[in-house]
Amino acid sequence: MKITETYKSVAALIGIPLAEMGTHAQAWLQPGVFAQMRLKSGEPEMNWSMYEDDAERATFHGVARVDDEAEEVVFRDEDVHTNFLQFCEAVRLIAAKQG
Repeated sequence: MKITETYKSVAALIGIPLAEMGTHAQAWLQPGVFAQMRLKSGEPEMNWSMYEDDAERATFHGVARVDDEAEEVVFRDEDVHTNFLQFCEAVRLIAAKQG
């Protein structure tokens, strides 16, 4: 899956309308742009960047933070879509710890 397609599917992946995802939503459509998002009030903040290394491979870097606890997630893989799903799962785990 191309990185731009992954950015466009972010809203669907986490079930929030794109219009509600903050001022950085448009930046997500550009590969290599650092993006930041805060979910609904009181939920985790997620920051990530994706860089297209070549036509098939990308480096994915994400940091999820809830209150003062942060978890860094770094992947280098062909399946960027799966990487983002794994990142979302890491965010859920952090939120559960704060719970």
